[in-house]
Amino acid sequence: MAANDNDIPFILDTAGRLWPFVQSRRLTSLFRLSVDLDRPVSLPALERAVDDLRQLLPGFFVRLRQGVFWSYVERSEERPIYPEQSSPCVNWTATDRSRGLIRIKPWRNRVAVEFSHAISDGGGARVFLATLVSRYLVQAGLTTEVGSGPPG
Repeated sequence: MAANDNDIPFILDTAGRLWPFVQSRRLTSLFRLSVDLDRPVSLPALERAVDDLRQLLPGFFVRLRQGVFWSYVERSEERPIYPEQSSPCVNWTATDRSRGLIRIKPWRNRVAVEFSHAISDGGGARVFLATLVSRYLVQAGLTTEVGSGPPG
């Protein structure tokens, strides 16, 4: 259990410990999932949805730190929304101390999230993306509650 509100109540698994050290410019240890919506993404609604997720899934809003013998994570206050680039999953490594371990990239009607393998596998990433989109739909006024269809 966490000692205080700044502690993250989990330890990196084996993959989380290995990926930061085996990455290079060509092997970034990143992967990406995305969802296409039927209308353009509203940035203010997306920002509110990300703020909701920060409270709901705090383990994704962390950055990697290097200890003497091991890596650990600490809470990141960064808002991880970045502009889309022509090449996904580049120019970023898990050991970049200024950034967290996820990047959310809205573009037109797409919401993409890039993850470091240090923080999640595909299953956890799917849950994160589904929850983000669900919260976004509520914040954008496109549904009245999480998990429901369009209003009316």
